[in-house]
Amino acid sequence: MNNGSLCRDLATRSMQVNLYHEGDATKKVYENKDLVGYVLEHRWDIVAELAGMVTRFADAGCPLWSGTSTRFPRWCEIIGGILEHSGFKGFLGNLDDLEAATSDDTSDIIRLAQAASYDGKANIELPASALVGIACGIGVFRESVSRPAHNAAISLARQLARFKDEPIQVDENSKFTLRIREDSSTKKKLYKFEFDGDLPQPAEPDKWKPKSPSNGSGKFDEPGLDAHRIPI
Repeated sequence: MNNGSLCRDLATRSMQVNLYHEGDATKKVYENKDLVGYVLEHRWDIVAELAGMVTRFADAGCPLWSGTSTRFPRWCEIIGGILEHSGFKGFLGNLDDLEAATSDDTSDIIRLAQAASYDGKANIELPASALVGIACGIGVFRESVSRPAHNAAISLARQLARFKDEPIQVDENSKFTLRIREDSSTKKKLYKFEFDGDLPQPAEPDKWKPKSPSNGSGKFDEPGLDAHRIPI
């Protein structure tokens, strides 16, 4: 994909293969202009190489990969074990790069920060439940906030945690850093969009009205420009 965007769920179900090239990739001259034809012509050689990797892995007693914990541990143990035993290191070492390159979470947190700013809550500490309300109204972090209220707050908190203390550019005039602090009395996390520079301004201030999640179904309507501000 070029400039692809995946939700967090799909990003954790995907693998990224990095192709290394020195110099200007646009000037790369490819010797083989028919990759599919080459693979078909050399199919048995390629299959033999793959079968040899599996055979060597089995003859060695199937040494399992012991890398980073993933959503699909058994598959990773076996595939990673086959690769490592054949000398291929770094299996799944680019998971963070994949998520950063394809996930739409960055776009979502920018919109969430903007909505908080438009609602007068920039640089103010908020509980996760308040951010769930804002997120529902503007249609971001859908996978997390479509859950029952308590679970939605927990899921959104997990999503936001990876952005902690990371400066994020909103536009040429403003950026923010998400600060997360635990309240000493309640032991609950508080979240603050700490803006640096000008606060972002909506293109049409009177039309930026997050929509209230009031359909009673546990799901949330699509955000509309003419909707009312949601209660926090």
